[in-house]
Amino acid sequence: MSPQRSRRLFAFLHERRFGRVRRPHWDRLARRAGIDADELWLRVSELAQRLPDALDSAITATPLPDANDLPARYLDRLSQYLTEAGFEH
Repeated sequence: MSPQRSRRLFAFLHERRFGRVRRPHWDRLARRAGIDADELWLRVSELAQRLPDALDSAITATPLPDANDLPARYLDRLSQYLTEAGFEH
């Protein structure tokens, strides 16, 4: 997703920071889009469950100089966000 599209989505969700988007934001989006909120939450949850493995794969495929702890920090922070946001992972 392009940065411009991401900004528009977060503006539509009434939140500018990825780490602060929660279930009520997705419910509001569903109402405004005229779709079932539970179905949207299920789809977003399915995608969220894939994020840690996708991030780990991307990190593994990206050469990093020296012994960098950045990948582990990204994975830890993603896990923390998913838990805070109410996603099971």
